[in-house]
Amino acid sequence: NLKDVIALYLDENKFTGQIPTTMGDMTSLIDLRLRINNLSGSIPTELGKLNNLETIYLDTNAKISGPIPVELSNLKKLSELHMYEMDLNGSLPEELALLDGLIYLYLDNNELTGQIPEDWGQMGNLEQLFLTGNNLNGPLPESIRGLKSLEMLRAADNELSGLIPTDLGKLTKLEYVYLEDNNFSGEIPPELAELTKLKTMHLHNSGLSGNMPPEICNLKDQFFLIELTADCTEVICDCCACDN
Repeated sequence: NLKDVIALYLDENKFTGQIPTTMGDMTSLIDLRLRINNLSGSIPTELGKLNNLETIYLDTNAKISGPIPVELSNLKKLSELHMYEMDLNGSLPEELALLDGLIYLYLDNNELTGQIPEDWGQMGNLEQLFLTGNNLNGPLPESIRGLKSLEMLRAADNELSGLIPTDLGKLTKLEYVYLEDNNFSGEIPPELAELTKLKTMHLHNSGLSGNMPPEICNLKDQFFLIELTADCTEVICDCCACDN
């Protein structure tokens, strides 16, 4: 009886076709893994009925397209959502902010557009947010200060713009920040020096200018910050690896 299945691992096969909508009847399912296949079509909204789901791995199915179903916001037990290296499009659903137990959210290397929702700042348990390699625009939202558990932020290779929010410096658990290849403006805020656990920060080809705050260079001098990149023709920085 499929309704009794709690884990479905079908990774790394050569499955083709669409994810069946009848998968929404597997109401005991906790762990769903369909990664690294040749699946196509869209993500069925019926997955939003699987109230016991804790992990979803749909990544590395390059032919799965369409939007991220807002119905996934019904999965209150979800802690991991892996949907990278697909062909997803449309905007980031603000309703995902309802997943307050989410720890890992991987949406990199899709065709997603629009802005990062303000409401996502409510995901206080999120530790890793991967958005690299999409077509996202607009600013990093000020509400990012709510991501108190965030350890890794990857939002490189988008069309993000505006100033780097000073409240990014309040995310004191951050270890890795990748914001390169965007269209930001203004200077690098000295408040980022409050990220005393920071190991890597990539800011090259991002539109930033001015001086690298000496407080940030101090992190590198103290051997906390190992890798710091910037455009040295735009950013005056004695402690950066120059990537122009």
